[in-house]
Amino acid sequence: GEGAGAGGGGGGATAIEYPSGTFSPPTKYPHVVYKRDKKGNGPRWETSYVRFAQQREHIQTIASRQIVNGVSVEKPIQPRTVLNHLLTSMLHQRGLDLSRLAREAAESNIELPTKEEWAAMDEQNVLMALDVAGSDEFGKKRGEFINTVTGSKVATMEYGAKTEPQKEWTNAWYAKADWWAHLTRAGFKP
Repeated sequence: GEGAGAGGGGGGATAIEYPSGTFSPPTKYPHVVYKRDKKGNGPRWETSYVRFAQQREHIQTIASRQIVNGVSVEKPIQPRTVLNHLLTSMLHQRGLDLSRLAREAAESNIELPTKEEWAAMDEQNVLMALDVAGSDEFGKKRGEFINTVTGSKVATMEYGAKTEPQKEWTNAWYAKADWWAHLTRAGFKP
């Protein structure tokens, strides 16, 4: 289908149709390490994964009521943080319902890449020789990568020098780039 704000003519944004059911990454991402905290508890991403994938909780519900070491905590986090937890779970070869996750991200005002943006990121990955699927260098070059994909200089500007719209734009593009990078590392192709 057409994405929000997509025009009818050339340059229209085409939403990616994610498959329903569980997408299971074929392999674990080689640069990810499963870390327990000092008390021996599992990582936060794992709690978010269990709540999303097994207990079928919405990412907004997970964000609003954190469970830390089995105890409910009234300190909310952002839905984007929960989304990042779930993307991290894929690097550990955990399967996710991408169609549901994409829908819940949209319901949480998190923009995901269009087909055109995904293709531009794939192309830039090659041009910058980042090897996002096999290397761990992407995090250090994310801002430069976003600037090159979009033809902008905003992503690498000093945060304090950005206007509110520039901050929102940057945050939206970081979410798109993170989604693309994690799904690419997990072996997903739209």
